Amino acid sequence: MRWRICLQVYSPRMLPWLVLAVMAFNLTRTAGVIAGTGLARAMTATIRSRVIAVAARMARRSRRLVLHLPEGWKWESQWRRLFDHGHSPPVVVSS
Repeated sequence: MRWRICLQVYSPRMLPWLVLAVMAFNLTRTAGVIAGTGLARAMTATIRSRVIAVAARMARRSRRLVLHLPEGWKWESQWRRLFDHGHSPPVVVSS
């Protein structure tokens, strides 16, 4: 019932933006859960400022992009956990 009321308030032109906002929220919350250590229950702005918005420097070496994280960065282990999870092969679940 609530969704029907919510969707009636928005015009059809605004619905794609609402869908994108919900997707961004869900992806940010998932990133916080994967990064772990206190970020699973953190607010979206906290996850964004600590893990997503990285003050890093990009360099190109041998046709590869290298990301230089700041030395002594407090959230490096959480960022690396999130990066490794995103670049690892998918887990195969046997049925």
